[in-house]
Amino acid sequence: MGWMTRHFFPELDSTQTLLREWAETTPLSHGTLVWTKHQRAGYGRRGHSWFSTSGESLTCSFFLQNGIEPSTLLVRTALALYDTIRPYSSNPLYLKWPNDLWSAPEPMGKLAGILGEIRWESSRPRYAIIGIGVNVYQTAFPPNIPAVSLRQIGTPPPSIEQLLEGFEEAFAQWYLSDSAYVRKAFLKRAWRTGTLHIDSQCLHAQLMDWDEKDMLHFATEKGLYPVPALLATDAWKPRFCA
Repeated sequence: MGWMTRHFFPELDSTQTLLREWAETTPLSHGTLVWTKHQRAGYGRRGHSWFSTSGESLTCSFFLQNGIEPSTLLVRTALALYDTIRPYSSNPLYLKWPNDLWSAPEPMGKLAGILGEIRWESSRPRYAIIGIGVNVYQTAFPPNIPAVSLRQIGTPPPSIEQLLEGFEEAFAQWYLSDSAYVRKAFLKRAWRTGTLHIDSQCLHAQLMDWDEKDMLHFATEKGLYPVPALLATDAWKPRFCA
């Protein structure tokens, strides 16, 4: 057991929903984590549902209160997931801006997703809740879901708990890492090819840099475009191809 305080539930609607309710009604310690082996109503960004099957996914949410850096919080989490999962994968892994872990080129699909919520007090973050979902033991997905599991691309650990312990250790390191190092590490692991929707245009683009002013820089057929990282979440669409 590491620095996070874990609370396990055999079954939940959503770890994110439960932890948010706790945070608004109960004093929580930094690092409080809720996890389950069966999440009935998990969700991701913009309320999209997260498909999971009982006992075959790592689904958890954790509470942070100290040292929150909003611009790199999701990326720090993604880097921790990458480092946790990479030793078990036989396939190349890539981070998809801003918060997904993908296997590519074949088999290609989303392996893990991250959901971040920050509650603000004036101009400062009061706390953050980060939810993660990792496909671990599944052998098949519905045809309309572009997903893969760790079992399909490698050899998963014998238990969900082992994966959770590895993530906790990796996140502790990335959470304390220098911001410039975090940005460079993300670029090394990112899928950089995609489309940039900007100025009413849709441009083929290559992600080139992420600077200290929190700007992403893209190379396109019409030149270089700097885009604030916050806006890039909607404007930049990484495109995976075999």
